[in-house]
Amino acid sequence: MNHLCWWNHNAGAVQAICAACGVVGLLIYCWLTNHIRKSTVSQQKASQAPMIMFFKGTTAWALKNYGAGPAINIWWKPGSQNSKSSDWYSLGALAAEDDSDLPHHSRPTESHLLEMYANGACIHYSDMAGNHYATEGIWKDDAFNQNWMMIKHKDRREFDK
Repeated sequence: MNHLCWWNHNAGAVQAICAACGVVGLLIYCWLTNHIRKSTVSQQKASQAPMIMFFKGTTAWALKNYGAGPAINIWWKPGSQNSKSSDWYSLGALAAEDDSDLPHHSRPTESHLLEMYANGACIHYSDMAGNHYATEGIWKDDAFNQNWMMIKHKDRREFDK
C-alpha cells in the first residue's frame, strides 16, 4: 500500500519522464523515416536515370544511353567545358540501351563525327522526371575520359531562349 502512494505523490514526475521518452522516440522515428525517404528518392532516380556516353564506333564517334531510362532534350557541343557558347547542337531523345551517331541539322556536310575534338565534348540531357545530367569527355594522354554527373537546373545550358 505504501508503494502505491509513492506513484500518487510523484505522478507529475512520472508523466514528465514518459512524455520525454515519447518525444525522444518520436525524434528517432522521424530521423529514420527521413533516411528511408531519401533512399527511396535516390533509388527511384537511379532506376530511371539515363547515362549517355560517347563511344568510338566502327567509323565514327557516337552516343549510347547506358542508363535505365530514356534521355530527352539532348544537346551536345564540342569542348568539355560548360560554357555559354552557341556551339550547342540538338539531338532530341535517346531510349535506354539505344545509340545514335552525332549528326545535326547545322552541319549537313559533316553527318558523322569522324575524329573527337582535341578539347573533348560535352552533353546535357534530362530524364522524364525533369532531372538534368551532363557527360563531359576529354582527352588525357591517349585515353578519352568521361565524367557523368547530375546537375542542377541553374547549371544546365538553357536552349529554349
